[in-house]
Amino acid sequence: MAFCKTVWSGVHILPNGDVRLCSINNDATNESGVGRDKDGNVINILTHDFAQAINSDKHLAVRAADLQDESAWHSMCSCCEHKELATNSNKDPSAGFISRRFYLDSVVASDINADNFSNYSVDGTVQYAPSSLDLRFGNLCNQACVQCGPFYSNKWYADWEVYGEPTGWGPSLTHLKENELGKIVKENDVRWWESDIWWNKFTQILPGVTHIYLTGGEPMVVSDHERLLDTIIDAGYASQVFLEYDSNCTAIKSNLFEKWSKFKKVHIRASMDAIQGRYELIRYGGKWETFTKNIKKIQELSKETNGRVELTAVSSCYQMSTLFSMVEAEEWCNNNGFKFHMRFVDSPFVHSVNYLPSNAKQELIEFYSNYPNSITAHTIINYLNSIENNWELGHVAGYIKFMDALDARRNTNWKEVLPDVWNFLKKYKISVTIKR
Repeated sequence: MAFCKTVWSGVHILPNGDVRLCSINNDATNESGVGRDKDGNVINILTHDFAQAINSDKHLAVRAADLQDESAWHSMCSCCEHKELATNSNKDPSAGFISRRFYLDSVVASDINADNFSNYSVDGTVQYAPSSLDLRFGNLCNQACVQCGPFYSNKWYADWEVYGEPTGWGPSLTHLKENELGKIVKENDVRWWESDIWWNKFTQILPGVTHIYLTGGEPMVVSDHERLLDTIIDAGYASQVFLEYDSNCTAIKSNLFEKWSKFKKVHIRASMDAIQGRYELIRYGGKWETFTKNIKKIQELSKETNGRVELTAVSSCYQMSTLFSMVEAEEWCNNNGFKFHMRFVDSPFVHSVNYLPSNAKQELIEFYSNYPNSITAHTIINYLNSIENNWELGHVAGYIKFMDALDARRNTNWKEVLPDVWNFLKKYKISVTIKR
C-alpha cells in the first residue's frame, strides 16, 4: 500500500482506552483495527505499555504486508485507498482534499520514512516508542451528530434506543444502561485519561512525541485537554510537537491561543457537514449562527500567533444526509474565506453512500457533473466511480428508519429539511424492493 506513518509510528487510543491501528480503519473482518497482544487480549493503555501498543497484531499485519509488497493495499487501509483514488493521489495538504496517509506524511516528524522503513523491522515488530498519538479523551461532547453515536458522544445517550445495540469498533463497545435514577449512563465507565497510569506512560515517551491528534467527543470541552497541553509545555517539549484537531468549534476558550502559540504548529479543522438548517439537523445540538461566529473568531485570533495556529479547513462528511449539498457547503466556504475539506463516511453502514444501488450512484454522478469547476464535485464523482458495486437494500432502508426514529425522539423533521435526500432514497428504495 506504500508507506504510512500511522502504521509505522503511531498509536490510536479510543475513548475507552483500547488501542486501535488508526482512526479511519473500518475493516470489520479485522475487528476494525482494534489491537490485541500476542496472547489475544485487547490492548488497553491502562493494562499495556506503548511497546505493546505500537506492536499490536493489527500493526504487525499491515507492516508485514508492507514489507512483502509495498505497492499493495491491506484491507484495513481501504479508506485511504479510496480517498487517494478520488483525489488522484493529491499530496498537497493546502488543497483540502488529501488522504490521511498523505496528510500525516507531511506533518509528522519521524526518522522512519518511505525510503527506510524496511530497515527497522524484519517481521513488522519495531523497537521504538510511537512518535504520533491519536487520542480520544472520552466521549464528552456538546453535539449528537446523526452519523455519530454513543461511543463518541455522550449526548447520544438519550437517544441510544435508536441504535438498539452496543456501538463501537470490533471488540471495543459502549454498553449503556439505565441507573437507579432513570438516567442513561455508560457501563464500566473507565476515565483512563484521568489515571496516573496513563500520565506516567505518556511522560515516559514524551521526549520522542512529535505529533498529537485530538478529537472526541469534543476535545475542547474535556478538562484534561488543557492538562495535556500544560504537561507538554512544562516539560519543555511544546516546540517539537505538532497539534492537530477536529473540533466542532463551539467551545474554544480564548486562553488556549496563548498555550497553542508555544507549540510547533497547531492545525484545526472545523466540523460543519452542511450549512444553515441542514447543519442544525445533522449536527444536532449545534447552532449555525454560533458556529459561523466562532470560526470567524478563530480565524482572527490565529493571526496573533504568527502562523503557529491555523484554521486549516472547514470539514464536511459526504454521507446519506449530504448527498446533494456538498457543493453548496464548498461554495459557502469559498465565499467566506475558508478552505473546504471533505471526508467520506463508510460507517455506520446506514450513513454510507457505498451501499446505494448502481443506478442511484450514477444519478449522483450525473448531478455532480453539472459542476465542472468544483473540486468537491470532481472528487465525489471519482469516489463513486472507485467504490465497489455492493448495494444493500437493508442499509438504504435502514437510513430512512434510523432518521425517522431520530425525528420521533428529537422533534425534528429530516424529510422537510432534506427533501432532496428523502425523494432520492424513497425512489431507489422502491425500485430496489421491486427488483429484489
